[in-house]
Amino acid sequence: MKVPTQLFLDGDYRSGDHGRPTQLINPATEQPIVEVTSAGISDVQDAIASSDRVWASGWRDLAPGKRAGILFQIAHQIRRHAEELAQLETLQVGKPISDSRDEVQLGARVFEYYAGAISQFG
Repeated sequence: MKVPTQLFLDGDYRSGDHGRPTQLINPATEQPIVEVTSAGISDVQDAIASSDRVWASGWRDLAPGKRAGILFQIAHQIRRHAEELAQLETLQVGKPISDSRDEVQLGARVFEYYAGAISQFG
């Protein structure tokens, strides 16, 4: 499985503004897993500005049903890739695979919860 190594900002992968890589280490073996791009202050500012643009240009005015559909789709994709995500979590954090699998499923349930909550408050 190929792990993205660049930042994902404003819909695109890119290098960080200060160019310092961060090496991810498997705590169980103390061996490097992958080297990823670190985010600098301007990258964080870009991420904030991007999220503000997305909010103002569409998400804020999106019909509740469409919002719910997007969140349910995210949950579906998490479940579809659950084993890959759990393996990555275990590799990076060093926890038992059963814990990682539980956490991935919890992540999907969180998106489903908020998707369902939209109809209660929307």
